[in-house]
Amino acid sequence: MTTGLIADSDGRLPRSPERSASSVALAGLAALAVAMGIGRFALTPILPMMQADAGLSVAAGGWLASANYLGYLAGSVAAIRVRLTPETAIRSGLLGIGIATLGMGFAPGIALWIALRVLAGIASAWVLIFVSAWCLERLASARRPVLASTVFAGVGTGIAAAGVVCLVLMRRQVASADAWIVLGTLSLLVTGVIWPVFGLHEAGRGAARERGERPPRWDGDAVRLILCYGAWGFGYIIPATFLPMLAREVVQDPAVFGWAWPIFGAASVAAAFAAAACSKFIGNDLGALLGFLFRKQFVLPQRHKAEHRQHYHRQHD
Repeated sequence: MTTGLIADSDGRLPRSPERSASSVALAGLAALAVAMGIGRFALTPILPMMQADAGLSVAAGGWLASANYLGYLAGSVAAIRVRLTPETAIRSGLLGIGIATLGMGFAPGIALWIALRVLAGIASAWVLIFVSAWCLERLASARRPVLASTVFAGVGTGIAAAGVVCLVLMRRQVASADAWIVLGTLSLLVTGVIWPVFGLHEAGRGAARERGERPPRWDGDAVRLILCYGAWGFGYIIPATFLPMLAREVVQDPAVFGWAWPIFGAASVAAAFAAAACSKFIGNDLGALLGFLFRKQFVLPQRHKAEHRQHYHRQHD
């Protein structure tokens, strides 16, 4: 079953072009699942567990989330200047995620937790950026949009998988430290499976990449793109970080509120394939606008609920 995913023993791509493209897409899916589901968003499903057994406050949870965001920003900026091959950057990022996540289970306090979440953020950014470029470059010739969708479905796959794992652990009343260890071990296992794929050396690609490298150009389009992408961050990253915690305020049973994050991830997987299917009919610009509006519909109800809770507490204090 793994022959389509793992490279030949001498490090060459599989001979069948169809199998090669599928291998690249599946490896990309797995890598982004580790980077985003664990490196980026593992805190989200574990946060209610840390509140319950480690006494973590909402403010402390916010600091941990912010540390990861800061690391993600630093890793994204560093990726512009880093002088590593994409394969080396991907492997380093995946290892960093596994080590940082495992470390969360053994670190004794908030200071080390913050440092480890920064490291995980940096590593996650490297994996997302370099995996996206590495996979799309190799899938372009296949002319099959569903393969690119498969790669980016890894984000939702990782979120859903981490959510299900934490849901099971919550129902078994496993400690939050052990949950970090389980997710760290899982990320390293997945890294081991896909490790050979990101060690492939294809003749001519490295030289072509060197010849085609250009420094990033800052213009009006680049600035607008960054501003739009930042707005999307406010639309889903911050609310999504605290989604299970918000659900817990409504329903105390982990067997119920624990499903909030896996469902979020499953919806993300569906959206990745739906976007590819719809792009030929509505175009990228309209698709991006619809995505922004969907995020807005997610944020505004949460703000209304927060204001309602504050008003309720003021009346009853």
